[in-house]
Amino acid sequence: MKKIVILALLFSAGSLFSYSYQTLKTDHFYIHFPEHLNKEKALQAAEWAEGAYETLRKIFPYDVAPVHIKLITDSDDANGSAITHPVNLIQIYLTEPSSESEIGYGDWLQGVIIHELTHIFEMDAVNGYSSILRTIFGKPAFPFTNPNYTTPIWFHEGMAVFNESVFTEDGRLNSTEYDTYYRRDALFYRFPDISLFSSYFTNPQYPYGSSPYIYGAGIFKEIYNTLSEKKNFTGDLAYNQAGRFYYFFNYGTENLLGEELPYTEVYQRFTQSETKRQEKNLLVLSALPFTESKVLKVPEDLNEITSLASSLYNPLLFYIEKSASQKPVLYQYNPVEKKKMEILSEKGLGDRLFVSPSGNFLYFTLFKKLNSEFYSVPYFYDIKKKKYYPVSSKLTRMTEIASSYNDSQLIGIKITEEGEKNLTLFDQNSQELKTLETKTRAYSPLFLPDGNHVLTFESMKKETTLYSFDLSTGEKKLVLSLKGKVRTPVLSGDTLYFSYDLNGVYNLYSLSLKDNKLTALSHLKTEGILPAPSLNQLYFLYLGKKNHEIHEISLLNIKSYEPETLPKISSQSIPFESYQPKKIDAPVYESYIPFYYSPIQGWMPLFQYDGTNLYAGLNLSGSDPLGNHFFSLSPYYGLSEKDYGYFLNYTYFPDDSILFFKFSASKNSTTYTNAPLLASGTSDYIQKEFENSLYSGIKVETLNFSFALGLGGIYNSWKSDSSAQYYFSFYTGSFYGPSIFLQFSNKDFYLDSIVPENGIDLYLSYTHFIDPDIQQMTAKTGLSLSLFLDSVLSLQNTLEAQLGEKLPQEYFVLSMRGYRDSSIRGYYYWMGSFEFLFPFLNINAGFSNKPFFFRSIYLNLFYDYAQVSNTGFGKMKLDDFYIAMGGELGLSMLLTYGFYLDFVVGYAYAQTSGESSYYFNFKVPFSFLSDQAGISAELQRKKILSGKY
Repeated sequence: MKKIVILALLFSAGSLFSYSYQTLKTDHFYIHFPEHLNKEKALQAAEWAEGAYETLRKIFPYDVAPVHIKLITDSDDANGSAITHPVNLIQIYLTEPSSESEIGYGDWLQGVIIHELTHIFEMDAVNGYSSILRTIFGKPAFPFTNPNYTTPIWFHEGMAVFNESVFTEDGRLNSTEYDTYYRRDALFYRFPDISLFSSYFTNPQYPYGSSPYIYGAGIFKEIYNTLSEKKNFTGDLAYNQAGRFYYFFNYGTENLLGEELPYTEVYQRFTQSETKRQEKNLLVLSALPFTESKVLKVPEDLNEITSLASSLYNPLLFYIEKSASQKPVLYQYNPVEKKKMEILSEKGLGDRLFVSPSGNFLYFTLFKKLNSEFYSVPYFYDIKKKKYYPVSSKLTRMTEIASSYNDSQLIGIKITEEGEKNLTLFDQNSQELKTLETKTRAYSPLFLPDGNHVLTFESMKKETTLYSFDLSTGEKKLVLSLKGKVRTPVLSGDTLYFSYDLNGVYNLYSLSLKDNKLTALSHLKTEGILPAPSLNQLYFLYLGKKNHEIHEISLLNIKSYEPETLPKISSQSIPFESYQPKKIDAPVYESYIPFYYSPIQGWMPLFQYDGTNLYAGLNLSGSDPLGNHFFSLSPYYGLSEKDYGYFLNYTYFPDDSILFFKFSASKNSTTYTNAPLLASGTSDYIQKEFENSLYSGIKVETLNFSFALGLGGIYNSWKSDSSAQYYFSFYTGSFYGPSIFLQFSNKDFYLDSIVPENGIDLYLSYTHFIDPDIQQMTAKTGLSLSLFLDSVLSLQNTLEAQLGEKLPQEYFVLSMRGYRDSSIRGYYYWMGSFEFLFPFLNINAGFSNKPFFFRSIYLNLFYDYAQVSNTGFGKMKLDDFYIAMGGELGLSMLLTYGFYLDFVVGYAYAQTSGESSYYFNFKVPFSFLSDQAGISAELQRKKILSGKY
């Protein structure tokens, strides 16, 4: 055992005590960044952060420093996040978004930092009773000292989008994109109910997870307009919200506005005022007749078409369709024959599609995940062979790919290990990469027909610039500058087609590269994006009542416009004044030391009653700022046993490694009731148990599966706390031995759906105690198969065995629906269940504008079976199974973000005993073999003896 422990420690020591991050400390921040990242980038982030802190501190009446900022370079997805438990932490993915996206118009660090820091100020607020709780308890594992954690997601994101729009030029509340959503909703009278954006996953309709941002910002815009003094109110509102008691959500507006005005009413006012505003805009636009286009394809109500591309010389379209609860699907569609064919369905399917000018290949991107890494891999689909392949291993982390006219070269945006973007050329024959421009802001590069020039686009500060690169000389020339934003360009011969918001609406345009003549090809009410010319038709996506639809216009008789003749509207909703970075002189950089920061950020009381004994204690928990080291300690005292115990856990999961390290230790007392005495009668046997385990291993998490393999050992010690003579001998002393476990799953709850994807779960473990000679083996399997109307059929099995010397304390006692506890016992058991889950009402949207809502009402039919043995699995017989069958009516809820709870009323018929029973329980879904589609009987080992065994 000692050798095993030493080997496990050595296996982990290299990663445990070597840190690949550095830290830049400023007045209010710790900037943590990878060692390979240029220090100037970290300094740039620090200066923007200090500028944002100074700006927000003027409107928030409290401090939140220190704030940790973690800069991440191993993700191709532009994003940011903020948490205030256990520490105030902002994570920033340094890879900038494409300039044509709604968050990629301006300076990335400026926008993302003011947005995420607003989250920190808002969520970390305390006021009144909550300030007392914070002083006493700090920041415990369950965030009850942060009342603003119990506000809906739209409140968090709405405030952050509002502030990014007030303090930057490119905030989304002033963008054409958000104005388009509002105009569509006003046009079709379809502003979503406020309950549909309580969380990121509660709106089953487009725009899905963006809804809290879009409509939350609208609510904050309405509060701004309601105030007699036009000022930034977000700090006062966050402070007021922190003084109300958890779910009394409307307290903040009542204090701020001096009237009883619930947020539902604020949102109603916003929809009314925005409808009037957009009706005026539509009236302005209607001065010119709108373009009439033919509807070619409308997705199902809950689906959205996110990408569109066409073959220039064949009647073929390619598009991606997705929904809030299903994986994206790439389709091929023939608009002449009206035939659709699925190409593939993958979680990581990117939105950009490009058909080569030759018409032979379709290029697309699949995003891959390996633990913390999230990276892009280019693929091509051979249209004739109907097969797809990765382009080249050299093109990992290369996006926005386009091919030359002879398919010999590719151009795209290559992302470096520092998160920078380079405009890169790839020769398909020599497999050589050539960087044309480093740290580029270019997007959607395209080959010109001559094969020697590449056209690129750059958008910044309300202007888009077109450049031409000479591939022979590397010379970059200005082609044209356009006021506004250009999106989704595509080239057909010498004509460039794209979507452009020159008049405040994304319309379709063409640009002749011969004479730089710009022509408007549409005048639309909502928007037209992703133009896809094919033969004599122009296909595009039009934002309809529910989602984007594929429309078409004939290029032979299209009505075009001079760009200046289109009626103009403005998307600006609120005034803005961009904040600036604050210069930091003489920055000091240090190695990141996780244990420099306190591992304990808070505590909370802990009470537990097991039916016999009452325990009281506390929980101390925390982690380092980067979230690699997790620590938890729970000391407690048994009021009945009058003895203390504890649970200690430490886990190390490094971001930049597949290794992990786990250590746990506990001390507790266990009472074995009704143990038979030597002479006569029964008595309680009390045992003190010291249990310790240590594992080190590897973990792999991808978008499609997760895998973990751990090797370690267990050291336990049992001591008797009783002196009575017993009929049989209880084991006392120490026992130890090596242990190994394996866990695999290719099943996932996609976007927190109530049913899992098709797939399997597998868990195997083996422990060999040396003295006494005991072997413990466990195998768990789970299989899910989706059927009709979101129903699912599942099969789950667990087998567990004690081999070698038999200890009375190690009896397995099974809990099974329909049977009394401890009625099924043995040293070997096999237990499983068939279940059929059918959602009567798959709400997935909630009925409440609170951080809790109803998710589903479902019926779960089950057939459980179990068998035990004291001698081995070979002695089990098919006709000796305990059988239970019945049904459950379940109500699934979200009580606070990330915490799901199901309430279940059930009926079970125990076939073996002939007894029937009704029961009520609750359970936490989304855990291995305890999800809604799984067995609800607890598969556990209970150390209880009752009479003889």
